[in-house]
Amino acid sequence: MARELFQEYQTLRSVVWMWWIIIPVSIVMIIFLFYGFYWQLIMGEPWGTKPGSDAELILTIVLVLVTWGVVMLILLSMNLQVHVTKTAIRYRLKPFMRKSEEINCDEIQAFRILKLSFLKSRRRGIRRNLSGNEKLIHISGRHALELLLNDGRKLVIGTQRPKELESAMKEMKSPCEPA
Repeated sequence: MARELFQEYQTLRSVVWMWWIIIPVSIVMIIFLFYGFYWQLIMGEPWGTKPGSDAELILTIVLVLVTWGVVMLILLSMNLQVHVTKTAIRYRLKPFMRKSEEINCDEIQAFRILKLSFLKSRRRGIRRNLSGNEKLIHISGRHALELLLNDGRKLVIGTQRPKELESAMKEMKSPCEPA
């Protein structure tokens, strides 16, 4: 295996502002559900203007809590892994990509480090443009590595360490350049 020039792991847990929204909304949602549970099942009073049966209320609470738990599990386990070696760049966005994708240095026509616009830097996950020839994989940070591939596609991978990634890419690309 080729020597690693660069590696970066980004987690969604490091996006603090997002958690300042998710946690209070989750707490309010859970309090609201348990208030309805308490009001209808413990106090015996119908909850709401068109109350459902006790079984419907329990089923709704269970479905909402299971869905909330799955979403939280996905958010907490989401991470972007980027590895640059002398011969290739590998990346993986867990849990959405089962295995790492690898791009050999001879498949890369050009690369550059760019600063993402405010709106692009707020997108998390995998994004494609309408024509399908550009893919953005991003978790956090305002910078990204843009790769122009030989087949005309663009791949944009977010990074929090742009200078280090750029020097690793230069070192990787130097042996691939035609003499």
